[in-house]
Amino acid sequence: MDVQTIEYAIFFLLLTMGGLAYIFYEMGPKPPPVPARVYEYRKLESHIERRLYSALVNNGHKVRAQVSCGKYRIDLVIGDIAIECDGAAYHSSPEQKARDRRKDRFLRKNGYRKVIRVTGSDISSKMPTVLERIGKEL
Repeated sequence: MDVQTIEYAIFFLLLTMGGLAYIFYEMGPKPPPVPARVYEYRKLESHIERRLYSALVNNGHKVRAQVSCGKYRIDLVIGDIAIECDGAAYHSSPEQKARDRRKDRFLRKNGYRKVIRVTGSDISSKMPTVLERIGKEL
């Protein structure tokens, strides 16, 4: 056998082995899908959103996070209820309060029956009251 024939044989052998390795890899076990609650939790942007989300999920609610509606994003959504988690640093100026009112009107016009605004301090210190308030709206 000449050198060129040996090189071709080795090349096709390696190519076949690579193809078989790929086929066996694709046929192997797949990792389990990420549960929806983990996927939604990863989208949350602040600790107050994460606390409220966890409390709602632990109370049996199906919660979606960071839901788009037009040019806005809603922190948390349960059915047709939009829940906004308002930290004092971002929602205390008159301009921001006016923006929040515009957002609330837009959301109600676009299918959300109710917009609930919850302060970060209430989430941190009055969680049972917050959950009761949200539960009444559902």
